[in-house]
Amino acid sequence: MTASVSADMTRGSIAARLVGMTLPMIAGFLAVITFEFADGWFVSRLGTPALAALSFSFPVCLTIICLFVGLGIGTGSAVSRAVGRGDAAAARRLATSSLLFSLVVSALISAAGILTVRPLFRFLGAGEELLAGIEAYMTVWYAGVFTVAVPVIAGNALLAVGAARATGLINTFGSVANIVFDPLFIFGWGIFPRWGLAGAAAATVAARFAASLLSLAVLSFRHRLFAPRIRPFSRLLADWRPTAAVGFPAAATHMVGPLALALLIRLASRFGIEAVAAVGVGSRIDPFIFVVFWSLSDVMVVFTGQNLGAGRVSRIAAATSVSMAFVLGWGLASAVLLYFLGAGIGRNFSAVPGVVGAVGEYFRVMPWSYAGVGAVCVSAAVFNGLNLPLRGAVLSVLHLVLLFVPLAWAGASLAGLAGMFGGVAVSYWLAGAAGAAWVFKSLRRG
Repeated sequence: MTASVSADMTRGSIAARLVGMTLPMIAGFLAVITFEFADGWFVSRLGTPALAALSFSFPVCLTIICLFVGLGIGTGSAVSRAVGRGDAAAARRLATSSLLFSLVVSALISAAGILTVRPLFRFLGAGEELLAGIEAYMTVWYAGVFTVAVPVIAGNALLAVGAARATGLINTFGSVANIVFDPLFIFGWGIFPRWGLAGAAAATVAARFAASLLSLAVLSFRHRLFAPRIRPFSRLLADWRPTAAVGFPAAATHMVGPLALALLIRLASRFGIEAVAAVGVGSRIDPFIFVVFWSLSDVMVVFTGQNLGAGRVSRIAAATSVSMAFVLGWGLASAVLLYFLGAGIGRNFSAVPGVVGAVGEYFRVMPWSYAGVGAVCVSAAVFNGLNLPLRGAVLSVLHLVLLFVPLAWAGASLAGLAGMFGGVAVSYWLAGAAGAAWVFKSLRRG
């Protein structure tokens, strides 16, 4: 039995391959983001304290999700290189082992997370009036961490063999299920009890569990990439190594984003609960723009991996040029659009004037960072596909420590909330330029 490969990315038009793989990914990611948006909207009906509690929870949840995104990237990188070499047996073995590895990691996170909810969120600046709601939400969410891991790992294994459409459909299925479950569990419609914030987490876990079952079915029966069997632990460790070697640095790269968001929320708390709620709203709108960056980046990991395995480095350089030009245009166009729509977005989330004003301030300034965000995403993706994940991690960590934190703090001190957002935008432009230069220099060296 051999793995089924849907798309060979080592031949044909580069632009056509990138577009053909990215569009289904965008559709799937949009479904996920729509669920996040709906989740925030439903919770906002519970009041500003509930929305603020969810805003505090979001970067922590996103950090954990990013860990599994990183392990998924490690899976995609390892499997795509095996596909590029024409080794279908290795591709299947690596995909299966990566799923088992993700379950081990998720069990450790669940145990540690449930035990540390209150001290962690006190550290992040949550007041006592918010901690009960945060604890109710996070306890349920932590218990279902494994339902985050399985669809992400399976989706990246499918993407590595060119099955972008299957990955997008799985994401869409999970998101639609979540939107259906949200009002049932949050507000207690029909026979369901009213669980409030805990219900939002329960809806997410239930939907992701359904998506996990679907992803395993597609992986097993459609693409023959999941074949669990008892193997010596030493062999499992050997298979986990290439996934972990790329996955953990890639996870560190992706975790910088939610960590930066957590720091931004902490800085925003200096300006009141309305500012915190505004950052929470903004962090749910931003992904509608970032979906293009994330989808293209996921494709670039496996495009780079397949072409590296086949020895076609020139195709990687050409694809990187196309991708960088696109994220620049997309980021700038989005900034112009949101500059005019920001206040209206705020009014859809809250009737409190302070919240509406802070949301408008967010969208007048923060979207100018988007092009830089896209360049950082593409740079990290190419490094991961080249099996150089530490470079992407270094780029992201240095951005956070040397640029994001100092510039956001300085901007907040000099010009208040708008200054803080402006400092963030400048930091991403500088990091994006540095990342693009480093990637092209690495490709020239072969």
